[in-house]
Amino acid sequence: MTVPARTRAAARLGLLTSSLSRRMGRGEGMVIGGRVILRLAPDAISDLARGRVAALVSATNGKTSTTRLLATAVEQAGPVISQHTGANMTSGVAVTLASGDP
Repeated sequence: MTVPARTRAAARLGLLTSSLSRRMGRGEGMVIGGRVILRLAPDAISDLARGRVAALVSATNGKTSTTRLLATAVEQAGPVISQHTGANMTSGVAVTLASGDP
């Protein structure tokens, strides 16, 4: 999977921003990190998701628990990128994909 240089740079900066947000006690950093990524590389989600197999969990209740169970089960087959904090909006998706070795 070849990720454009712009997306790789945006991912690194977004992850750095997330880390700084956590260190400053401003929360998980998912929203601000994702906003940085998507502002710098609007196509980052599609760029980072290209070539990956995805499983989506959608429901009213229990999404985070179900996601954790599913990720644990699938880890036996290989590396898994999972949004374990429940940040399931575009900014959270961008940071999660970026954390998967862009």
